[in-house]
Amino acid sequence: MSKPKLLVAGTPIAIKTLKHLVGEEVDYLPARSMDAALHGLEEHPDMIVCNVRFDESRMLNLLQAAKESPETRETPFLCVRLAPMPPSWKKGIEIAALALGAVAFVDLSSLEKDVGREAAEQQLRRLVLTHLPQER
Repeated sequence: MSKPKLLVAGTPIAIKTLKHLVGEEVDYLPARSMDAALHGLEEHPDMIVCNVRFDESRMLNLLQAAKESPETRETPFLCVRLAPMPPSWKKGIEIAALALGAVAFVDLSSLEKDVGREAAEQQLRRLVLTHLPQER
């Protein structure tokens, strides 16, 4: 039995943060650029987690590419915002991400303010693990 594959697209800090939160239950396919992420899609990940600031804010481009590919169309895609940004930007990005087929948009920065850091991190971890298969 192998671990589920999690494609994590984002800045180095975002990738490190998500690895810390999710733990060793998955095999990571880290991607810091669009080219690396597109290559990661060819690995048939079980889930994709992408940071808003991925490759100069190309999260929506990666989401669109994943949903247009027959191999990854049904792969859960989670959009995550780790750092603060203007509320109007956040809302627009969230609406676009959900319209393009993301399973959720998590604003970890705001969630931490609402429920505290530990609870926010646990919620994000649960959300990721909920969308991963139990075994491969």
